[in-house]
Amino acid sequence: MEVLNQKKLREKFIKSGVKMIGPETIFFSKDTKIGNNVIIEPYVVIGSKVKIGNNVIIKSFSHLESCKIENKVEIGPYARIRPNTILKEGSKVGNFVEIKKSTLGNKSKVNHLSYVGDALIGKSVNIGAGTITCNYDGVKKNKTKIKNFYENIVIGSGPGGSITANELIKSNKEVLLMEKGNWFKHFNLKHPGEELFSKWKHGGLAAALGNVKIQYDYRQIYSSIMKDWFELPEITAKEVLGDDYTPLDLIKEPSLNISDDIQMPSSFELSPAYPNPFNPSCLVKYRLPKGSDVTISIYNLNGKEILREQLGYKNRGSHQYTVLPNNWAGGTYLINVKALGSSKTHKITYLK
Repeated sequence: MEVLNQKKLREKFIKSGVKMIGPETIFFSKDTKIGNNVIIEPYVVIGSKVKIGNNVIIKSFSHLESCKIENKVEIGPYARIRPNTILKEGSKVGNFVEIKKSTLGNKSKVNHLSYVGDALIGKSVNIGAGTITCNYDGVKKNKTKIKNFYENIVIGSGPGGSITANELIKSNKEVLLMEKGNWFKHFNLKHPGEELFSKWKHGGLAAALGNVKIQYDYRQIYSSIMKDWFELPEITAKEVLGDDYTPLDLIKEPSLNISDDIQMPSSFELSPAYPNPFNPSCLVKYRLPKGSDVTISIYNLNGKEILREQLGYKNRGSHQYTVLPNNWAGGTYLINVKALGSSKTHKITYLK
């Protein structure tokens, strides 16, 4: 039934002028509202209570739920827009950005690798990579408010940040820089000077202010996660980060590469579900070094088993199982696969 409903929704939006790339990989809710001249790339999930304006671009692997997207907005790839978020006209949310319960002002940008939570961001603000806003300081909750650009606020996150030398020199503004979660005093850039900018660009605020030198560029961490955890090719990491960054040895145990199904496994292995988060279904792959009976169980976070399926005897090699929720509440679950006297568990998140 869900498959049929999705087919009808896709056909409805295509007829209304929505351009979809790989429509069979795109999922909508029955209350989704979409304007004119909208482009949606593959593997996009649009949850309930989403309203999308005109001339919007939503790139691959983005997830939207209970939010309002105004005209001429660009989202993704790999972006998550959570409930009670408003993206104002002309704003941009880039790759690996999550926004929750926030308003992003007209023509403001959060280009990559940031979390914006419980914030009110003004017009034409540029938020650099690695920036985090949240509403809890350990004592009480507060909403983060960031002024309009013309009120002298630009946000960066050295080393390197997202602000170019030309932008600094042309802006004639004070610039508020942030590093490792700490805000530093304004630099008056009416006469910015190449030396100060060069120090910040290549060594971050520590170099610019004469503090202890930063040992690693934060983009090395993201490069490591993409390479060793998500097993993305180096060219993909370069495209996302904009340059080559030497990965760090963060993940000691190498992750399994399941792309070569011809090679027989030497141990019982369970790969992460895909896509995850998901709606309406996700795929779980596992590999057996020899034949075994296989049982799959799914639990909620309270430990209650909501599904158990005995798959019977499976031969040596690669196998897959499709998770199809039936009247599940939206949220995180644990999927457990038992075989050969042992079990493996992964988290899955269902978007409803």
